[in-house]
Amino acid sequence: MSIPWILPAPAVRKRVVLVGCSPRDLSSGGWATFVCDAARALRIDLVIIEKPGCWVERSEYSQWYEALLPAGPWWSNPPIEDMANHIVATIRAYGKKVDGIIAFREPLLATVSRAAQQLGLPFQPAESYDVATDKYKLGIFEGRKSLCASTGLRLERGPAVPADSFCLVLVMLASAGKILL
Repeated sequence: MSIPWILPAPAVRKRVVLVGCSPRDLSSGGWATFVCDAARALRIDLVIIEKPGCWVERSEYSQWYEALLPAGPWWSNPPIEDMANHIVATIRAYGKKVDGIIAFREPLLATVSRAAQQLGLPFQPAESYDVATDKYKLGIFEGRKSLCASTGLRLERGPAVPADSFCLVLVMLASAGKILL
């Protein structure tokens, strides 16, 4: 690709690690095809880290990536506390130079940012992803009255404000067993 008004010279080949593929394959509406097509057009070699048994392991998708690195037993969604360390170890064990690391699955954004920082790669602050992907923290950041309830009883006692003065949004966090308002 070398369109002078977009890129003054052909794109230099890069290697980027994609952490977590679309949970759905193409026939189910997965987004991975768009990522892989864009990577190919921009001369980006994809290395994918995904849990074993993912649809992307099938032979018909092998041309999409340079390598598929199986995630170990540490893989979880939402991520466990030291998952960034495991991602870093997996990338280092791959042994090739990596130019970037990305994720498109929301629960993985902060973890991948921490891994990129450890690897000395470009990153955005993980704290910004922590706030942006947590409705309770985002509400506090935006100055809204927010409540985090871990039980239905706490939810019933809720904030003492008129019902017409705020918008009620309930979000169940499976990992924490909490309800967010």
